[in-house]
Amino acid sequence: MSSWLHRLAIANGIAPRPFASVLELGDGMWSPRLDLRLPREVATLLTDRTDVPHETISAMAMTGPALTPLLLPLRENVRRNRSTWMQYCPQCLAGDEVPYFRRPWRLATRISCFVHGRGLRDRCPACRSGIASFDQTELMPQHFCARCAFDLRTASKVFVKTSARRLERSIDDICKVEMAKGRS
Repeated sequence: MSSWLHRLAIANGIAPRPFASVLELGDGMWSPRLDLRLPREVATLLTDRTDVPHETISAMAMTGPALTPLLLPLRENVRRNRSTWMQYCPQCLAGDEVPYFRRPWRLATRISCFVHGRGLRDRCPACRSGIASFDQTELMPQHFCARCAFDLRTASKVFVKTSARRLERSIDDICKVEMAKGRS
């Protein structure tokens, strides 16, 4: 949801931070909060203005008792030794025609990209800030750091041991089975 909203704002010539007022939302981490809880009035406004069906918009949010405990926590002020709310794979962003942040990158159980087999990054390698696309005041694509404008697609690769990636896949498989059963 948040990545789509950032791309929607930019496509309409509005930076993500002021776009919050278009949706009648407050300051701060407005779009990541919508990933967790999408108010009906915001969903209705988006449906009316984008012609995207309500069901499709609602499905973009990461709601539900099974998924919520697995999400990285939302933190405005992140210490350098703690994870941030969003991770990313530079190679995936570089390969996208229009770069976007994937839903699985929000999961605390995810440490690597299943496509490229490299570790996910959770901050800008240039300024060490967490990913804060929602805070962009300038009109630039969301794959640029909101703090220093570093192109996240060019970040170096992070190595993850094979054993850690195997464990991560096992956790992912277990979560899929449990969610299919309706368990949290």
